Amino acid sequence: MPDELIHALARVKAASARTNLELGLLPEAKALAIMAALNTRETLLTESDEQLWRATVERIIVYSENDVAVHFRDGRSVSVSLILKP
Repeated sequence: MPDELIHALARVKAASARTNLELGLLPEAKALAIMAALNTRETLLTESDEQLWRATVERIIVYSENDVAVHFRDGRSVSVSLILKP
């Protein structure tokens, strides 16, 4: 999997944690821990993370080099605009 995609997925996961926090679906401490871990980890995707993604993500749509949308199996979706650095 390309590094850019891995980093994009990590950003989507962080955005999902933030959204779930705002909706009251995730405790603040847990959401902040998820976001902090995703912002500091060198290895962003592990095998168990990949299994979780396959179980929860319906589809990922790449609209352009900088715009990605992730649609989850529960009907929610997250759109992310990326700024990729060379």
